[in-house]
Amino acid sequence: MEVTKFLTLYREKTLSVLIIAVSLIISSNIYKAQTNKFNSLNRAKEEESRKNTAIGKILETQKAFDSYRKVFKKTDINESINTITTIAREFDITVNSIKPGKEIAEQVYIRYPFALAISANNYHNIARFISKLESCGDVCFVDSFNLKAADTASAARRFTAEITLSTLELRETK
Repeated sequence: MEVTKFLTLYREKTLSVLIIAVSLIISSNIYKAQTNKFNSLNRAKEEESRKNTAIGKILETQKAFDSYRKVFKKTDINESINTITTIAREFDITVNSIKPGKEIAEQVYIRYPFALAISANNYHNIARFISKLESCGDVCFVDSFNLKAADTASAARRFTAEITLSTLELRETK
């Protein structure tokens, strides 16, 4: 009976304590749900931030690739041959032969090789010719170089060289 007496005596207070306890349980559950939602939003935000960083790096790479594309412009074989002969005339070099080779497709670029046979009065003209070739607007690389002195004293040109050159063209991206 004491319990009944206690309940009747403190009915309002007991009811208030019960309401407060239920309210605390409900508010605790709401807090946990909101905390979980907040944490999942933070994880999603961090994931999006990582994606944005990756996209930024991709854009930087694309900009660099586009700038290289300007340097490695579309290769015209005839224009390349004209450039070689023009530079050769500039340094008093006789072009004995130019033989375009078969294009070589690489993963990122296409290589156009040339076999070039030249002759000149001195080594310095050949060196200046190669330097000018490698620094001209067309991207041109010397792949191999073989220099020979003329065997006879009556030869008009004292030095001959066999050079393998390559020009590059970037492949189109899809």
